[in-house]
Amino acid sequence: MEGKYEKAQNGDYDEAFLRRFAAQIGTALREREDDKDKQSSNIPSIEESVEDLYRSLVFDEPSIDHISNLPVVASALARQLLSSSSTTSSYALSNRLLNGVVYLCNQNTTLVVAKSENENESNNHNNDTVVHSTIKTAMAKLAFSILIDIPLECCRGESPSSERNMNRIKNILGSYKGSSMQDKQNNVTNTKSSTSTIDDDSSHSNNIHNEDKKRSMSNFMKNNDDNVNSSSSSNNKEDDNNNNAVEEIQQQKQQSIVEEVWAIESDPSDYDFGEDNPADVIMSAGADTILEENDWLDPKVLSRPDLSLTLQQTRDSIGTLLQLASYTLLEPIFYLPQKDTSRYASQLTQLVLTLLKPRRKDRSTSSSLSESSLLDSSVDYAILYPLWILRDAAAYHTNSTSKTIRQSCTTNYGQIYLEILQTLLAIDQAYLQDIGSSATSIKATSDPDLDLCVASIVGLSALSAWCSMQKKFTQSTVDAIVDSMNDLSHVVERAERTYKKNLPNTLIPILEILSGIYYDHVDSNISSTSSVPQTLLNSGFLRQILALLTLDGEASTRDLLGFHHALWGLCQSFPKIVGKYVFRYPGSSQIIRSYATNLGSSSPQNCVQSILWNIYGWYQCTQSSLASGGMNTVLKKIGSSTSDGKKLLNTSRLTEDECSEVCSKAWSQLCKLVIQALEASSTIGSDDAGAEKVIQEWGRLLVLSRISSIATHFKSLIDPSLLDDISIVISSQSKQIIIDKTDELKSREDGKANDDKNDDDKERRKPSRRQRIISQAHKVLKEYKLFFLGTVVGTSKTD
Repeated sequence: MEGKYEKAQNGDYDEAFLRRFAAQIGTALREREDDKDKQSSNIPSIEESVEDLYRSLVFDEPSIDHISNLPVVASALARQLLSSSSTTSSYALSNRLLNGVVYLCNQNTTLVVAKSENENESNNHNNDTVVHSTIKTAMAKLAFSILIDIPLECCRGESPSSERNMNRIKNILGSYKGSSMQDKQNNVTNTKSSTSTIDDDSSHSNNIHNEDKKRSMSNFMKNNDDNVNSSSSSNNKEDDNNNNAVEEIQQQKQQSIVEEVWAIESDPSDYDFGEDNPADVIMSAGADTILEENDWLDPKVLSRPDLSLTLQQTRDSIGTLLQLASYTLLEPIFYLPQKDTSRYASQLTQLVLTLLKPRRKDRSTSSSLSESSLLDSSVDYAILYPLWILRDAAAYHTNSTSKTIRQSCTTNYGQIYLEILQTLLAIDQAYLQDIGSSATSIKATSDPDLDLCVASIVGLSALSAWCSMQKKFTQSTVDAIVDSMNDLSHVVERAERTYKKNLPNTLIPILEILSGIYYDHVDSNISSTSSVPQTLLNSGFLRQILALLTLDGEASTRDLLGFHHALWGLCQSFPKIVGKYVFRYPGSSQIIRSYATNLGSSSPQNCVQSILWNIYGWYQCTQSSLASGGMNTVLKKIGSSTSDGKKLLNTSRLTEDECSEVCSKAWSQLCKLVIQALEASSTIGSDDAGAEKVIQEWGRLLVLSRISSIATHFKSLIDPSLLDDISIVISSQSKQIIIDKTDELKSREDGKANDDKNDDDKERRKPSRRQRIISQAHKVLKEYKLFFLGTVVGTSKTD
């Protein structure tokens, strides 16, 4: 053989050898092609894979790792779920399918891949991460189709009273049945809360977002105390019947638990765990199909529509789907490229606008709206969930501190969310124009059927919550508010008739983000040359804000403190336009003087607000006097009576001397409160919480006094020598703390019996609340002294 090979190399070819060699090569090539054809023939088609995926998802603990080309198969299944045709080749929704998809989304969301110690383990973990990432994204896309696309497909179109439309919806929902609407309404009743209220003026910006998810649309901007009281009184009358019912329920529940445990131990497949019985699904499809299939997990069987589905059951199903939708469940799709996320954002926007579409009562027929409409008040508990998904996506990607997360997402969800809020705010005005009415007409303000649209209520409350969530200044939010200023003015004017009590607290975060001056801090990024002040005037929004400032006495002043402070922030940020306009408003002097009349109330908040408002009043009086050539004269002495016997407090013209005097008194009163708080902290049983609040308000005044527009006026109107009295008290309290601490340590060392007390001693050596109060007061005092000296502001490191 070697000789023949050498001959072949030398040019002497053996014909027989070449033929045999060529035949062997041809055989090998044919075998390889046959193997390829055999392998390709074993790859299932897309239709087969869709059925396999559906069947895999309906198990209690689904596993879909074996599905090849999962993203394509999941997309194909999603398309078939949205198909309204009744052919046997399409698939529809079922309870088991939804449970499987939600199970995998939740499972993969909480998956954490540990760091490996060697390279091989690292490669394996990387492969696992890729697999799980693929599953996570595919299931999130499928979940979006089920929880968002299907409700949108069901809600749009002609009236559900149409038989053709109801058949289309039944084909889409398949055998799926949602939870009972009565249960959902009970949950909403148990978690009801009022809208946008502030428990404390210093923490109002946190409450709106925390309570947003608890409220239902039925009490979105109304108080429901009467309903709660009436329900509680009726419950007291039926205590005996309720006790008997509770005992029966507990007995049945205990018996059910025993049966469930017994069934699990014997044969889990024989026990009914409360899910839909597939036999019922087969029965609903017709008697002819009962014997057709015995496989209850067959996708074709589970996809058969329930022909007996009523309109209320349809609402229950759609409401349950909406309630299951959340940003956490769908999070993977929000990291996809912009060409993909734009489609999801568009679908969410369409669903929000569809659910919040104005509902106009039809008086031409005797039947109520709820009998023919798919979206009525019974689904109000779930209509905000799609909007919350966009809100959570915008908040997470906007406020995230992770640079990697911000760079990995190319879609500006904050801008998308603000755009939909702008649309919601404009719906009421567009709705009135469509029906030929106007916000200022008698019909629009007197007809109860023309109440403010729910969509605009949601838009205003959601915008308020978004502003309170902002951790830092964002120009996009300010621009969105400016662009919607006309609609904001319209909504406030329309809401004043019914929701006047709730409006001030709702508007506080919006006004704060426009001015950049919050309750206890100032945002230096706000530009004083922006278009905010002129837009406030031109749109009439500032006029609507001032119309809400009608005072009804001391209680109203206290309740509106946060709203007053937000208005003061606008006046200080834009003194030449907003500040001058507010000063000329007839009721502005009432705001300034209302705090002056309550200086003896021992409220540090009242003192701070009185100082701030009178500094503003002094500056505006000075500017007004200069503009009029110094002819700003006092009409009558404050407190004197007019001819009709009424006090002149709220009718006389505000003067520089009055503002200067009140400002000085308020500063003196605040310093006295600080001294009293420091001295009281050394007594046993003292109100440490009250003392801390006084020190916090004292420090808050310093933060706001550093605003460039009032810093010079603040220094000239108050007496800084009063700080020396506070300094003496702080020094004496600090010395006493050192003496007490030394005596305490000495007594413990003398009375030590063993080393086991060392841990207790360390615990006792921690700073007490009194020590923290004195330390905080010392820090604020040093910053005040540096402020009046005109040097760099002190920090915690200065001490």
